[in-house]
Amino acid sequence: LSLPGRDVLDPPVIAPGSGSYHGPLEVTVKESNPGAEIRYTLDGSVPGPSDKLYKEPIAINQTTIVRARAYKEGLTRSITTQEVFAVGP
Repeated sequence: LSLPGRDVLDPPVIAPGSGSYHGPLEVTVKESNPGAEIRYTLDGSVPGPSDKLYKEPIAINQTTIVRARAYKEGLTRSITTQEVFAVGP
């Protein structure tokens, strides 16, 4: 049984997962719904439709909170996913 209304997008997947890293890394974000746009932030704020559009891996070289959300016309936006990367020596 489902509730009435528009279908909701699946949340994007951020990889690798949260953790402590000893040097710079690249983070990828994948959408689970073909054609969905992924918007992301690096400051811990909730991504909105005008935030940065994900197009390529994100270079992380300091402790960062990556948050991402999927958007697609005609569907309800996804929930926000988040991973925390602690980068240090």
